Amino acid sequence: MRILSIILGVVGSVVLLTCLLTVFFFPLDSWLLWGKVAIGLSMLVVAIAVNWRGVGTTVAKRSTVYVLITTVVALGLLALLGAVNYLANMHRVEIDLTRERIFTLADQSQQLAEGIDQPVTVTAFFRNDEPEALVLTDLVERYRLHSDKIALDVVDPDRRPELVEKYNVKADGPRIIVGAGAQEARIREPTEEALTNALLQVTQTASKPVYFLIGHGESGIQDQSESGYQATADDLTAEGYAVQSLNLVDSGKIPTDAGLIAVPGPRNPLLGPELEQLASYLERGGKLLLLLEPDTDPGLADFLARYQIGYRNDTILDASPYGRLFGMGPDAAIVFTYEEHAITRDLGNMMTIFSGARSLQTPVDGPRADAAVQARAIFSSTPRSWGETDLLAGNWELSPGEAPGPLAIAVVATKNTSTVATDQKLADEMRLVVVGDSSFGDNRYRTLQANRDLFLNIVAWLTEQENKIAIRPRQRGASRVVLGPDEEALIAFVAIDALPVTLLSLGLGIWLARRRR
Repeated sequence: MRILSIILGVVGSVVLLTCLLTVFFFPLDSWLLWGKVAIGLSMLVVAIAVNWRGVGTTVAKRSTVYVLITTVVALGLLALLGAVNYLANMHRVEIDLTRERIFTLADQSQQLAEGIDQPVTVTAFFRNDEPEALVLTDLVERYRLHSDKIALDVVDPDRRPELVEKYNVKADGPRIIVGAGAQEARIREPTEEALTNALLQVTQTASKPVYFLIGHGESGIQDQSESGYQATADDLTAEGYAVQSLNLVDSGKIPTDAGLIAVPGPRNPLLGPELEQLASYLERGGKLLLLLEPDTDPGLADFLARYQIGYRNDTILDASPYGRLFGMGPDAAIVFTYEEHAITRDLGNMMTIFSGARSLQTPVDGPRADAAVQARAIFSSTPRSWGETDLLAGNWELSPGEAPGPLAIAVVATKNTSTVATDQKLADEMRLVVVGDSSFGDNRYRTLQANRDLFLNIVAWLTEQENKIAIRPRQRGASRVVLGPDEEALIAFVAIDALPVTLLSLGLGIWLARRRR
């Protein structure tokens, strides 16, 4: 009974004294705190009742002083540990060890949050028992690690009907409202991609329209088929671009507000007047994106020659087995490495895939070549590739007259246009990007590897919005357990309070019991 009394006394004392640390992590009205006080007091009462006579004798002994000193030192160390945990909680540093880094924001989200210079309020209408409220809170906290401009207000629609009416929130509509100044965006799901796009819409200045040329068999921005560009148009809209179609034959001129003209895979030649319009547009500092396809005649050879760019009448085939990993044939050109350029700076070792690409070349000498233009390739096919000129023959190997890899797939060209008359000038620099494939941005292939990022980065560079060049958030799979507030508090209590205190008190109790023998 004496040993039991000693153990109960030490454990009860430690439990009571460490209640001073519990208040660091839990409110004063927490049942965990008062439960701990009740347990500590109960242990002390039982210890004294069981060994009442031995208590006086023990207090008078010199060894008791040593025990008290040891206890004070241990409690001091415990207090130091609590203070360190408190400081760590006030200055959060998170390390994401999950395989898909599901608790780490994508580069674009981080850059966006760090660049926010005005207050942003995220107002969400969820009841406390809805899991979306906890998911959104956790998500916004990750943005707040990079910006103190973002605030979250989770509103219970049952308790605040006046706010429901004010924001015109419907049960079947979007219930998350992101606002900054007079700008507002609404989203349905608490995902990183949706929240980042909403933040872009309310914090970024409006971009000039991006026009997609039509009339020559190009992929349409309203086309939902596999070869269409509707999904990419939606991506651009989500990033703040105004996307429209343009028929130059019908309009007769390029709109004055055009931030970029994109020509995605023309199957038929562009007409002479159209090419003259595009050339004049570029000479005044315009921006042009040309996406070519093999086995077509876009009629752009002479037009591109002035910008020191040429294209071959071939299809890039790759002898490496990588294409088969994606269920594709040898006409899938896989790109692993990139030249140093703003467009590709964040792609690193990420793959981009081009299904049926024609090879490009630069520089191209000729009487029409503009010496003021600077053109260079920014990525190419692998060394095991070549430019096949006769696919139908079936003899898929490098033959005489065919270009061996690596072969340029994308070329950028720039020219200083600062000397153009002010009333005619669109910008101080002309920018042109030519890619030997249009399918990498269509509805079927845009989500393969880094294709989507590459396309959006090209548009960002062309429109002189380099701040939008990044790796964008994706839907990442994860096995998550959504915990309620009480469950979170209980786990935290066990991990940072109950377990350490139990080990400490039992250790002291056993040590004292052995000394008494």
